[in-house]
Amino acid sequence: MKRTARLLAAAAAVLAVGFGCVSASQAAPNAPTAPGVPGSHQVAPNGVTPLSPRPPARSETVFVPITPCRIVDTRVAGGRVTAARAFYVAGTTAFVTQGGKSGGCGIPFGTTAIAANIGATAELAAGYVKAYPSNLSAPNASVLNFSRNVTIANGVTLAIDASTTGKSLTLSASEPTQIFLDVTGYYAPQLEGMVSPTGGVYSGSSRLVSAVHNGTGTYTVTWDSDVSYCTPQVDPYPLDATPNWYATAYDFSGTTTTVNVWKLNATTHLPVLTDAYFYLTISC
Repeated sequence: MKRTARLLAAAAAVLAVGFGCVSASQAAPNAPTAPGVPGSHQVAPNGVTPLSPRPPARSETVFVPITPCRIVDTRVAGGRVTAARAFYVAGTTAFVTQGGKSGGCGIPFGTTAIAANIGATAELAAGYVKAYPSNLSAPNASVLNFSRNVTIANGVTLAIDASTTGKSLTLSASEPTQIFLDVTGYYAPQLEGMVSPTGGVYSGSSRLVSAVHNGTGTYTVTWDSDVSYCTPQVDPYPLDATPNWYATAYDFSGTTTTVNVWKLNATTHLPVLTDAYFYLTISC
């Protein structure tokens, strides 16, 4: 019986080798490791972290819905639109002069497009309205067609001039008409960017205004809008192979975010503030 058991064990070992089976100690010696802590850095599959930071992870815009808010009403100010006329969309000033809400609708500079209802009323004849970024020429297409003396509106998405802090949307009408424009949301670049160990902005969207290195492992990042009620997420990006790097981000108030980056001491396992690249995103 014992001799039979030994023979069976030997046969099983031969079959295991023949089919390429490996023991747990032989499997994936260079597998990625991670400390299992949210926001921590993970080592590359070959065990070596690249010596250059990652490119920006995001370039898309984010849609932010808002309570419908009027930015243009030519019945209140300005009079009927005939030739092309430019209007403010972002910021907080000059909206009353175009019949809009005093103080604007909370649309930040850098916005690339808006979702809106555009309407025409008190028309003198049948015609159409065009809408386009103020830095571009008028397109062939219209966004609204109207009849004489009939109030009509249309839900549209309108691109605007994201490069200006002034008038960024141009409206034109083929026949004199009163126009009103109510914004229901806007598209703006993601609040995101990568910061270098010395506090410089390595990459990111136009909404990242600046970054300052306050001291070892401590940074202040400034954005183009209030992030008090937003959620930060930070990912440290150290330049060596250790997985024990961490980061936290805090939104205290206003337009700034504070970031701390640290690693765990291999002996004491206590956190040590450390300068490193980090990638920060803000969700609002």
